[in-house]
Amino acid sequence: MSGRDFLVTILVSYDVEAASVGEAIGRIKDGSEKYPESMMPESTVEGLEIITELHSKHEVPATLFFTGKTLLQSLEAAEKTRSALGKLVDIQQHTFSHVMFKDVLYEPSPGEKIIYKAPPISLLEPEVRLASEVLRDYLKVDCKGIRTPFCYFNGLRGETQLLEMLTKYGMKFVSSFGRNEQGAHPTPWVQPYNYAEDGFNDLIELPIQSWFDVIWYDVNGWENYEDFKKLLRSNIDYVHANGLVWGVVFHDWVVVKAKERERKVIDDFLGYAKSKGEEFYTNFEFSEIFRRQQGAA
Repeated sequence: MSGRDFLVTILVSYDVEAASVGEAIGRIKDGSEKYPESMMPESTVEGLEIITELHSKHEVPATLFFTGKTLLQSLEAAEKTRSALGKLVDIQQHTFSHVMFKDVLYEPSPGEKIIYKAPPISLLEPEVRLASEVLRDYLKVDCKGIRTPFCYFNGLRGETQLLEMLTKYGMKFVSSFGRNEQGAHPTPWVQPYNYAEDGFNDLIELPIQSWFDVIWYDVNGWENYEDFKKLLRSNIDYVHANGLVWGVVFHDWVVVKAKERERKVIDDFLGYAKSKGEEFYTNFEFSEIFRRQQGAA
């Protein structure tokens, strides 16, 4: 099933992960933090305030993928966002402390190569379980979806043990396809699919296409926000012309570091997408629509 079975659809999401551990330790370089905002709990508080303002203004739904650790450090801010946005916001998980599902080779700048190693499944499984427990115990959220940290080419295809573990903990969708064949960006415009070939018909993959905000800025410069605006607009034009589903991701701490209130990159993106008449859903809402349409096909 392709995105052409739907109206043009945009799935807006935020990975809420500031001050988690996991992969973030790899951001330390030469004894200094490459992204200090990513290690500050205050980034989540400010980031959620900005996200709330944006989605209240545009009345566009969003999915927040929280790490359990970040949620515990920003519980009051999370509750304020959920209260303010109501049905516009859906909360799912991003593991407990932001750990890999698969090994990733990443080149954040020319000549600088970092290998992020995935833990064995015996250590990854508690990360998924604990994140869901934190959402349940503190926000009364029955977690049904997960954004895997970092994301991968081909998502979790062929990773039977990982897929089985996700279904064991009640996941109905996973968002893990977010890299190209080189482990970099942009990600191709692959459309949502299920893991039927791996024996998991009911587990839906919701890919992330094009660029993560942090990788765009790493490659193109953190002051190059006008070109990022242009990219987001051109992507909207592309999905509109081709009838596609676009999963787009931003990050709590990047919203702060990229000075969203001043530069209005996401504000412009949401306004332009609405002006084109695009459909918006949370990730969970869309996964349920996709599942039903597959069953009817």
